[in-house]
Amino acid sequence: MKGYKTIIFGALLAVLGFLQGFDWVTVVPEQWTGVVLAVIGGMTMLLRKMTTTPLGQSE
Repeated sequence: MKGYKTIIFGALLAVLGFLQGFDWVTVVPEQWTGVVLAVIGGMTMLLRKMTTTPLGQSE
């Protein structure tokens, strides 16, 4: 699993981008948009901190 966490997260974002046509207002109210973006940014930084080697290589 080492090195693939960021790829999995990127794939998740790609799927969410594909689902952009979905009516997100019914899922995430407009006032929560900033919070959702902050959580995504925080998750990205956390994954980068956890990833210490190039993709697919072990230490």
